[in-house]
Amino acid sequence: MRSEDDSVYAANWQGEQLPVAHMLFDGVFTLEQARKVSEEWESQVKAFPGKKWIMVWDCQQMTNYEPLARGLFQRMLLDNKKSVQHIFLITDSMIIKAGAKLLSMFTGLQLSIHASQEEVKKKLVVG
Repeated sequence: MRSEDDSVYAANWQGEQLPVAHMLFDGVFTLEQARKVSEEWESQVKAFPGKKWIMVWDCQQMTNYEPLARGLFQRMLLDNKKSVQHIFLITDSMIIKAGAKLLSMFTGLQLSIHASQEEVKKKLVVG
């Protein structure tokens, strides 16, 4: 994961102004990276209590994930489920799509899969 490229911004989605957590992943998503992402995400949730977030996971450069990393990430999402409005996943990898669909199924969070940043930009009005 390239945390130095991650960003938080505001966007309009379905008529509502929401904060967006944009995360870029590359290579293999490890347990250590999952811990770091979880800590960063939980600090954002605490900084904006009561806010619903949009999450954009750019996994175009992600090749795989460790099962323990997915498990930790899933627990973090469950713990903060009330803070997530929707997840936009950007990938063309069947492995990443399958893992994300399982994650969505186990957490009950809304997830949509997109092939590119441009597709997501059409859904979100940034600003």
